[in-house]
Amino acid sequence: MREKLLNFYNQSFILSRSFIVVSASLFSSIFAYLFQVISARYLSIEEYSELVALFSLSVVINTIMLVFTNGTTKLVAEIKNVNYPDRISNFFFSLIKMVTLTTLLILIVMIATPNFIARYLNIQNTGLIFVFIIAIAVGNFNVVFGPMLQGLQRFKAFSFYTFVNSFSKFIVALAVMYLGLNVIHTFVGLIISTIFSIIIGAILLKKNIILKLKSFDKEDISTLLKYSLGSILILASLNFLQNNDIIFVKHYFDSNLAGIYASLTVIGKIIFFAASPVAIVMLPICAERYKHGGDVIKPFVVSLLIATFISACGTIIYWAFPHLIITMLFGEKYLSAEPYLPAYGFFMLIYTLIYIIGMFLIAISKFKLGSLMLVGIIIQATGIALYHNSLMQVINVSIFAGIITLIILGSILIPVLKPVKV
Repeated sequence: MREKLLNFYNQSFILSRSFIVVSASLFSSIFAYLFQVISARYLSIEEYSELVALFSLSVVINTIMLVFTNGTTKLVAEIKNVNYPDRISNFFFSLIKMVTLTTLLILIVMIATPNFIARYLNIQNTGLIFVFIIAIAVGNFNVVFGPMLQGLQRFKAFSFYTFVNSFSKFIVALAVMYLGLNVIHTFVGLIISTIFSIIIGAILLKKNIILKLKSFDKEDISTLLKYSLGSILILASLNFLQNNDIIFVKHYFDSNLAGIYASLTVIGKIIFFAASPVAIVMLPICAERYKHGGDVIKPFVVSLLIATFISACGTIIYWAFPHLIITMLFGEKYLSAEPYLPAYGFFMLIYTLIYIIGMFLIAISKFKLGSLMLVGIIIQATGIALYHNSLMQVINVSIFAGIITLIILGSILIPVLKPVKV
């Protein structure tokens, strides 16, 4: 039995690469969550609610940038062996130009609306919003390197890069703790750590990129935009489904309850971040196989099974030991989140499965079908706007929206898989 398992592992590309990425991701997640834990313990509940709400807002805003990054992974996987390294290099620098232009447009809009953002999120200090805007601008350039490494299938380098991102944030949290800093200083530290991560990403990509500037790569950028425009609704749905609730809670509830809910979501997302690295490996492999007429069903099914197992285990643990988990991670001042943790863990299980399916649909270019996830987002946003008398109501609305989304995706998967099977 042991020999059969070893042979299966050695023969399964998706499983072996998943092991590398998942292992590195777990270590990265430790530091990422130490950042959250330290921030929650040493910032006030009000300040922590501001931190997490702005993090969620940044994810929603950066949906535009994620369009580029997810399209990049698929495109690089397809062109990585064509006229190497000239084509990859020209594409990379053309992508940087696109990111710069998009960042400038985002900055113009955000600089014009800091007071509106502060009022909607019940944040009194508009200075925090301006520092947040700078963090958004710097962070936009950091999102380029991961998808490039992922598309090149340099999973070890990608894992190291991911680790550096998380570890540098952990150092920021330590500085906040020992120096007694506030949430504004936290964002300043994050700006510095992001610049460091950009430098590391550039060093890692130096192996594949040559500094040979050519004219703008219209062909590959056009293909990227084709993938991006197709996947934008999938990516927006995934981002909104995971972050809408946090923003709504910060708007509708007082700072204390918003901080409690923020801690709940951070703990709950451990389930997603433990299982989602499987999709990081699956996407470029399925994209490359689909491009050349290969079998995409096996890596998808294996990825879905692995993600389901990890998510189910996490949900069971949250149901059995909510008090212990909250006390260990965030301390007694966040114990008000205890009744909600099992339910939120179940929502994260549902969301993880939606994420895996969404990434698979992007890999096989079934963008229109994936856009059906928008139905779930509309249900979630409308439901929370109408029903927000308690935190449990908000969670139940998200669960309902997630189940509807999963049913829709499940109903379209069978006819989708038949034509791509080889």
